[in-house]
Amino acid sequence: MKKYIFLFFILFFFIENLNSQSQDYATPQVPSSFFLDNMKIEINDDARKEIQNEVDALHLNRKYLLLILDRVSIYFPIIEKILKEENIPDDFKYLSIQESSLISDAESSSNAVGFWQFKSETAKSHGLQINKFVDERLNIISSTRAACSYLKENNFYFDNWIYSLLSYMTGLTGARSIVDEKMYGAKRLKIDKKTHWYIKKFIAHKVAFQEELNHKNSQNIILKEYSNYNNRSIKSISDEFDIDYDRLISYNKWIKSKQIPDDKKYFVIIPFNQKNILAFQNIKIDAVSENAVLYNESEFDKNIISIANLAIIYLNGLPAIIADSLDSFNSISKTFKISIENLKKYNDMDYNQKIENGNIYYLKRKRKRARVFTYNPRGDDTLWNVSQKFGIRLSSLKKLNNIQNNQLPLNKKIILRNSIWF
Repeated sequence: MKKYIFLFFILFFFIENLNSQSQDYATPQVPSSFFLDNMKIEINDDARKEIQNEVDALHLNRKYLLLILDRVSIYFPIIEKILKEENIPDDFKYLSIQESSLISDAESSSNAVGFWQFKSETAKSHGLQINKFVDERLNIISSTRAACSYLKENNFYFDNWIYSLLSYMTGLTGARSIVDEKMYGAKRLKIDKKTHWYIKKFIAHKVAFQEELNHKNSQNIILKEYSNYNNRSIKSISDEFDIDYDRLISYNKWIKSKQIPDDKKYFVIIPFNQKNILAFQNIKIDAVSENAVLYNESEFDKNIISIANLAIIYLNGLPAIIADSLDSFNSISKTFKISIENLKKYNDMDYNQKIENGNIYYLKRKRKRARVFTYNPRGDDTLWNVSQKFGIRLSSLKKLNNIQNNQLPLNKKIILRNSIWF
């Protein structure tokens, strides 16, 4: 009898604890609609119930939720900054929680790794370095840039961010086989029972976490990025910032050796707290990245700053830049150590063409085919800028479409590849 009374009291306190949690932390409710960028997403009642079940599950264990929110408060400032720079809708930050719970070395059963769960081949095609020295899938900055590159590349095809989201899980070919081609470029989309589970799971993560973004991490950590530490040892960096070696490594698991290589520009993450924030205030200017500017821009030549801040993107697996008003053949050639002759050759440019603001320019020779099959030209398209959009050689584009001159055929789909294999 005493045994049953004891069990009764345990059950009573357990239920009371759950009730108090539900009173203190109301689970967010799934709305009937919301906007993703400029697209209105409408959710019918059946789909809302499914998504609400997922939201409830994410909020069921408050302690587990708080562990994720700690990582959210630490990493989201970096992710949000990059999404804004890359012109990706801010809501895609919730995809990083969905993919990895923001655990840097998370690994799936299908060998996808890191914050954004890249497989090796896909990661490399979007500029990430993976070898015995580094694995940039575990670098929050590099992997977020690569995720943006992947999403933008597929959104060139769909012009629909929800479909591009789906392609992140299924690949472009898989998404094309599922979605409705009539909704390419749509400004309104309905979510129902037939909608792919991955899309509904994304919405659940957005709803579950969007009202929790004021959470302050329990360790009072702020992350700053530095990019001038190639050829430096991890030990010397930890000494410079007076940060525990193991703590520094825990935020830079992408480094597999004791020293940072010098084969490309790498970003080192420094975790600051109350103790070492003063070291950040006094750090040398030449070690500070774009994310921690401590100088007055008027002290520097604006042309040099513009060139130094050129961001490489990856299209069709190729490194490229989007030019601004200060760029020229000379500046790009000097910055990336590519001859002007090769730069023009890589971009199918003749003697008279100049670098134009907003255009894409490749730093390697374009490929013979694109990653997507066809493209519907827009009114201001030319044959040359279609080849630049998709990273396909002008000669290959002409051959695929049986074009004899440089004129873009009107009211006709342009073929970008003639094979079903990627």
